[in-house]
Amino acid sequence: MNMNISDFLSLNDKTSINDNTSHGIHGHVTIYRRNKTTGEKTFWYEDDNVISISGMQTILMKILNLHLDSYHSNDRSDNRGRDTNLVIPDLNESLGIGTSPTNYTTMEEDIATDYFIQGFMVGTGGDGEDTISVKNTNYSFVNLRRPIPFQQSNSLDPSIAGKYCGVYQPTNSSIKSYYIKKFDELPHIYHSWWVDGQRWDYVDPVVPEDLGPNSQNGTGKTNRIETYAECKLSIDESDCKQFFENAGNNEPAKLSELGLVAFDTTVGSRDTLERMYQRQVTEMLNIIYNDSRGSTADNVVKAYAENIINLMTEAFSETFGVTTQPNLNEFQTTCSDIVGTAGALNYNVLKLAFSNENNIGVTAYYNQDGDYQYETDKFMTYLNDTSDQSIAKLTNAEAQRIKLITYYTFNPIPLEENCEILIDYRLYAN
Repeated sequence: MNMNISDFLSLNDKTSINDNTSHGIHGHVTIYRRNKTTGEKTFWYEDDNVISISGMQTILMKILNLHLDSYHSNDRSDNRGRDTNLVIPDLNESLGIGTSPTNYTTMEEDIATDYFIQGFMVGTGGDGEDTISVKNTNYSFVNLRRPIPFQQSNSLDPSIAGKYCGVYQPTNSSIKSYYIKKFDELPHIYHSWWVDGQRWDYVDPVVPEDLGPNSQNGTGKTNRIETYAECKLSIDESDCKQFFENAGNNEPAKLSELGLVAFDTTVGSRDTLERMYQRQVTEMLNIIYNDSRGSTADNVVKAYAENIINLMTEAFSETFGVTTQPNLNEFQTTCSDIVGTAGALNYNVLKLAFSNENNIGVTAYYNQDGDYQYETDKFMTYLNDTSDQSIAKLTNAEAQRIKLITYYTFNPIPLEENCEILIDYRLYAN
């Protein structure tokens, strides 16, 4: 069973589905099931979801740079709820997951720099007793009704441990339960014109020439612009499997509730490299393989390469001194060649270097006109190389100040092999 979730983060008083209904800050979720063998895709459920009180408050605090209502340090005398009349409990406290509040790191600002929605939780408490209805949702909810872990193990390998956080480990038990799964990639922001009567996934993208009262294209569009950020989430066949296979657990394998959670993390070398990959490696490769690059491309690529070298060196030196994974070594060598190039970069040479299977095996895709579309690579595969004991020594960050931002209940979805669940998730903003 695989689940892919597209989450569209926006703030909207009205949806394009129910445009005459005011909802405040809210989301809209559509769920499909698809057989991976036949490709058959069937509709499962659709409804609006709730942005919880902690979600609304977090958005306002982030916009206005107000104080996060959570411990900033071990000195708890005067640093909670300073800018709000309600201190909303962290899931670290109420569920006992992630970093213990007594071990929270100190925030240098009112809200930690990396405090945002970056993961999600699932549960089994959303369906009614008749299994064909769902329980009500409420803005006051600060937790799922019955959250369940994605993974349970006493020794997760790096390829699994790098995807999860929110660990719960009972006293005198070697089993760790991971309740939060991270997003697959960084969110992307989109703007599109809304058309009366359009289907909900209609896209008419806004371009710079459309903007302003005297737009350059002269069309003078007056219909509403929808703005959203898209996130990619996934649930694979191993997720939640151990929970339903536990001895004595006779309930059917299903999910019926979903929530996005915001948190910041303690420092971990693996997470540093994952973030570096998402923000810098992919951007550098995009420039290298896209022949429509601008005149400043050389300087940008060299800056990326230098930052990548520094971050990788620092992350690996924290654990075992030097990188020993051969593909990542070769990747760093190519980045060093970029930094050491005095004149213009030879992008054809760089393409061959990064595409080599001894490197990170980049494969670039172009359309029939030769225009660049996208590329894939194996950087994360080698970062999670379970055959290399050096990689296993990289440390993982843990979630702190965890708060539920959205809450959604739906008809129970059975977790079955060879079947993936597709969820389109939009939070409207305008």
